[in-house]
Amino acid sequence: MITVVILTWPNHPTRWKYFNNCVPKAFSLMTASRHEIQWKCVTETEVDPLHSWYGQHIEKFCSSRGIPLIEKRTPADLGAAMNFAARQSNSKYTVILQDDFLIKHLVDLSPGIELMEEFPSVDLIRYSWPGHLVSFKEPFHGWKQINEQGDWPYGDDPHLRRDNFSDKFGYYHEYERHGASESYMAHSLQTKKATILATDEPCFGHFGNMPSVINDWRKDRPKR
Repeated sequence: MITVVILTWPNHPTRWKYFNNCVPKAFSLMTASRHEIQWKCVTETEVDPLHSWYGQHIEKFCSSRGIPLIEKRTPADLGAAMNFAARQSNSKYTVILQDDFLIKHLVDLSPGIELMEEFPSVDLIRYSWPGHLVSFKEPFHGWKQINEQGDWPYGDDPHLRRDNFSDKFGYYHEYERHGASESYMAHSLQTKKATILATDEPCFGHFGNMPSVINDWRKDRPKR
């Protein structure tokens, strides 16, 4: 079995639109032909006082599809949310899908799971990455192998991980500047010389620029 955890922030109407673009399409195109997929949804609960709250919409959506909804009852933060989402999985393999990554085509997770079962040295498989930033090493049994010492070896974009990921690489840094949790995790994978594979082409694209947290320091993002 594999768990796919949807991670969402319903504290702005634009984020609710992201969810509606991302999640139904993922349901139809994200498969595991030889494994069972367990879907879960983790939602932030910090309300933005300047905008409408869409938590009840998330609740109705998940209820209508029989998806467990787990509320993270602490201030909104990406690192804390990633840690919380990872803890909700009770299976050996997990994918965390943030609500602003749009699946491009059919994705079968079973080949990746079977490869990781066969080769315990493989630490994660990336299904999305910024193509102009990463570099590659020699292929690994027909899969692309990311140069872990190059730029952007890790991203919060969808990837397949084992249940011992946090034991090996640590937890995400919480409540720091934007991007710090992802950067520190990338550094951990570099330091520990992780084996990181990737699909032939990115299977997801990042399509949103509305901040997930209320107080975001980035100057290039729209104001809430």
